[in-house]
Amino acid sequence: MMLELILVRHAKSSRKFTGIDDIDRPLNGTGYEEGLAIAQLLRSKKHIPDVIISSVAVRAYSTALIFSKVLKSEIEFMTEPMLYEISTHDLLDFIHQLDSKHSSVMLVGHNPSFSAIAEQFNPDYYHVPTAGVVRFVFESDAWADIGDYNLKESEIFQP
Repeated sequence: MMLELILVRHAKSSRKFTGIDDIDRPLNGTGYEEGLAIAQLLRSKKHIPDVIISSVAVRAYSTALIFSKVLKSEIEFMTEPMLYEISTHDLLDFIHQLDSKHSSVMLVGHNPSFSAIAEQFNPDYYHVPTAGVVRFVFESDAWADIGDYNLKESEIFQP
């Protein structure tokens, strides 16, 4: 069986708003445009996940909504508070605990953990830019068993 993991770093956010918490920062215009363009590219390549799991941060959630609308509305969609400010170690644990009923999962979140996990699976992907997407396909029956040793293919999409 093949498992597909799609890591999406949130699109560009706005820092022009003062007095709001980091978690509440919205996307800026460029973020919306780049998020839409990358989501359309994934749709054209038929990389459509079973489920999208997003950080609760406004910029990540907004990015995830763009992907959900562009890819298809029937995709299961959920938020996960722990994806905001998650450590690399905890992110890998989270991935290993994904439900194997989903053979394709999209996670939408933040650096530095998303770049660190991407690099763990493929050293060429040491930096995932905003609105960047890294797609991995593993030959495995269970998320708990994925790693660089059973990576079948990978690709990166950047704005």
